[in-house]
Amino acid sequence: MQRLWLAAIVVVLSAHGLVAAADDFRLSSVAANLPPASVLEEELWSDADDGRLDQFSLLDAALIAGGVVTRHELNHYEQLTAKHLAELRDLTRTVNEPRRKVEIIFAFLHRRVLTGSYDLFCGDLRRTLDEGSYNCLTASVLMTYFCEGQGLRCEILEMPGHAMLRILLPEGPLDVETTSATWLERPDLLRTAEARKGLPAFPTVEVRQTARVVSPIQAAAMFYYNRGVTLLSAGKYAEAATANLKAFRLDPQNMLARGNLLATLNNWSIELGRQNRYAEAAELLREGLRLDNRHPVLTENLARLQSRWEEYRKHEVGTHTRLLREEPSSAAASSEQVSFFAEPKVD
Repeated sequence: MQRLWLAAIVVVLSAHGLVAAADDFRLSSVAANLPPASVLEEELWSDADDGRLDQFSLLDAALIAGGVVTRHELNHYEQLTAKHLAELRDLTRTVNEPRRKVEIIFAFLHRRVLTGSYDLFCGDLRRTLDEGSYNCLTASVLMTYFCEGQGLRCEILEMPGHAMLRILLPEGPLDVETTSATWLERPDLLRTAEARKGLPAFPTVEVRQTARVVSPIQAAAMFYYNRGVTLLSAGKYAEAATANLKAFRLDPQNMLARGNLLATLNNWSIELGRQNRYAEAAELLREGLRLDNRHPVLTENLARLQSRWEEYRKHEVGTHTRLLREEPSSAAASSEQVSFFAEPKVD
């Protein structure tokens, strides 16, 4: 239950636009001073500092942001995808018509790579390549890799909670829902719970027209963000905060990463409060308010925390005094743990 609630609050905070007033300058400063987890990650960040990737490809960046930390492991997945691309080139050797190439590439992607099932939390490209599990982001990055390897131009589209691909063909752009193997047969199909149980609905044409076209660097940031969501849902707050700061480092326009960072600080403080670690819990909420001093949930929870903290202090003093009179040797060990803190209300 706690994990479901932790994941749900991220969606609610972002959906209600409660992160719009975040202090971007302060957040950028924190993110810029974040230490990289590996030499490889440091090299990626350095490559991205000028706003473009020269040393690394989109595929490389996605793998590193997804958790690859060694050059050896990166080379392994580069070789694996290159092998797939070589096989695909054999299939398209005599094909000149771009639309037909797209159809062959898409069929290959689902037949040879996306062999598992759709998994919303599959934010690691390694899982897609090793197990066949996929989500909209990993599928779109691999489709981009295969299309660009065939000389086709692509754009990754970001929408709230979703990503898909736009392929720029001579006759006009073709939007592709990469998680649907039948998309090119029925491109305007709206995916329903009955038709594709467990998968999100297809974005309408109107929604796709308002999508943000993301660069390879911004796409890599989406992998960091996905890691942050997964870690937050698992209650790994420090790791979740770090992942979202990394997302913001690569893409300061990533509103979802900002919202998820604030949700992480909020939920982390709640967990510490449940452990009666009030000072640490309060500091996390204050840090969140330094990033967004008008955030209603953080403001409300800080006031609630301070009230409960004062109640706890009074209770501890009373309990300690009573036990000193009755059983002096057992005072510290007998202190009652006072639970508090209802789950935060979000309007």
